[in-house]
Amino acid sequence: MRTDTLTFERYRDVLDNFEAAFTGAWVAGQDEHGLDVVAGSGRNPGGVGSVMRWTLPAAGDFDDKALERVDWWPQVPAPVTGIGAVSTPRHSAADPDQLVVPVERTPWMLYASLEGHGDLYVNVDNADHQMPGPEGWAACSGVAVDDTHVWVHRPEGFAVASHASVLAHLAGRLPSPRWLAGPELGTELLGDNPYHGDPVPAGSSMTHDGESVTQPPPLLGVTSFSACADGTVVASVLRRSVGVVRVPYGTGPSGFDRYDFRDEWTIRTAPVQVDLAAGRVTAGPWLRIPGEARHVQKLPMPGWALYDSLVARLA
Repeated sequence: MRTDTLTFERYRDVLDNFEAAFTGAWVAGQDEHGLDVVAGSGRNPGGVGSVMRWTLPAAGDFDDKALERVDWWPQVPAPVTGIGAVSTPRHSAADPDQLVVPVERTPWMLYASLEGHGDLYVNVDNADHQMPGPEGWAACSGVAVDDTHVWVHRPEGFAVASHASVLAHLAGRLPSPRWLAGPELGTELLGDNPYHGDPVPAGSSMTHDGESVTQPPPLLGVTSFSACADGTVVASVLRRSVGVVRVPYGTGPSGFDRYDFRDEWTIRTAPVQVDLAAGRVTAGPWLRIPGEARHVQKLPMPGWALYDSLVARLA
């Protein structure tokens, strides 16, 4: 979402059962009328959620009008944790499903990940669907889209499927979209300790970010993920480290171990290659970007498409 055209301040009136419930937004496209904006709702754990839609009129360079609510409000079985949409889906090169279902004839696709669910909510041309997420995933933490693929993430890594394979699944041609799991991020990005939420040895005490706890909170890992048309991805990753301190007890040699857990917000980026024909995703090396972020969104540099075409022709 571009901060120069749309700000989160415009969402302060987003309500669900008269409670503030905004959980995320996505600009699905733009036409002569303005920006097509979608958002997810539902902040009560264990409750339900919904998907909402607005138009931000283009008049006055997007600054003169407030968001105009679209009369469209699908309900979903759990709070929305991530949302993404694409108004002009395309098939990618060597996609085995591109001839089964013509993606370019599909006017609009929306995806939403749901709290505690491995399945995703999908809306295609105003029809509601639920589709399986990657095999073995208990839940998806979030979702992102580009013109050709849908991306989901969980604390340990990410997976990707083409829009064409999603449409093939919804048409009954596939039991599930052709999800391709990316490499697990490992300790370099997630942390260098063996206690990613597992119990520490009996008789030990614990702190988390300086506060005493009875057990460390679950590792959040990848909290936000974005794929870019330039062939790179960027992620917000909460990296966990642990230190063990021997705390003396009394005047003798007795004591106990204290495990100090600390979580650090980091931003990581890496080149990624999706080979649909081979069924393989590669990513790396991962580089750290200075600073920290809870949510990330990456756009290609201006002129990237021209540069990319020149490289292709020279090659």
